[in-house]
Order: sequence, then structure tokens, then C-alpha cells
Amino acid sequence: MLKTSAVAAGMFLFSGSATALFNCNDNQNAFPPTPGKFAVHYTSVRDTNTGKPWIRICTPSSVGDWDQSGVLELDCAAESNTFGTDQTGLNANFVVVNGNGCNSDSTNLSGASMSYDGEEYDLQNAGSECGDRDHGITCEWDV
Repeated sequence: MLKTSAVAAGMFLFSGSATALFNCNDNQNAFPPTPGKFAVHYTSVRDTNTGKPWIRICTPSSVGDWDQSGVLELDCAAESNTFGTDQTGLNANFVVVNGNGCNSDSTNLSGASMSYDGEEYDLQNAGSECGDRDHGITCEWDV
């Protein structure tokens, strides 16, 4: 079960304009809200106006749409970024590797990945577990 109170409360909400770039209900079209699953949207430096890559977590709400986390910024100086359960509301840590996501001149996400509870998705060569790249990329996991 998700720790929905932390996610629904919008903890760690970024106060900049990134909050307007991607909204789980308005912009997350890759996957429908499905009980037992959640989606994470990754936005690279090239695709944002905040100067930093970031993620947003979308969890199914009790009324059939999405609840969303605040924007969780990523550190390009770090080899990987680990977000604990207290930050995400998920049941396990969520890890992001930026790869080319920190290169504003790059047209690909080579070396970028997201992982949760032992499942890792390569963002450059994502399969059906991730949607098309459009101002970021969204992937889906089992809770």
C-alpha cells in the first residue's frame, strides 16, 4: 500500500514554474490511473525551464484520477539520486540516474534510468513500461 498521505499532501513541492510544466491529470497520457501501479515523469534539463532535471510521482486516487507529488529536483553533480520513502510516499526507495538528462545540448537520454524496488528502466531505450518522450518521459511501476 502506498503512503498516500505524504504524496497527496504535496510534500516537497517545488515553488518554481516546473509545477506548471507537468500535471499528472492534465499531461500524463501514457498510462491510465490503475490501482496497484504508479507512474513517474522524468524531465531533463533540456525539457525544463528550472535549470535542473526533476521527477513527479503520479499515484491513482480514490476517485479514479491521479494524485501527484510535488516536484522532486535532481542533482546533476551526483552519480545517482535516491529518494526515500519519506520523500515519495512509496514503499521502497526510488533512484534516478540522469545520464544525458543533465546535458542541455543532448537530444537523447543515454545513460539515464529510473529504478524502483529492483525494476530499472533505461530511459533512452524504454519499452512498453515507458511512454513516448514529450517534454520528459513517463514510466509505470507496480507498487
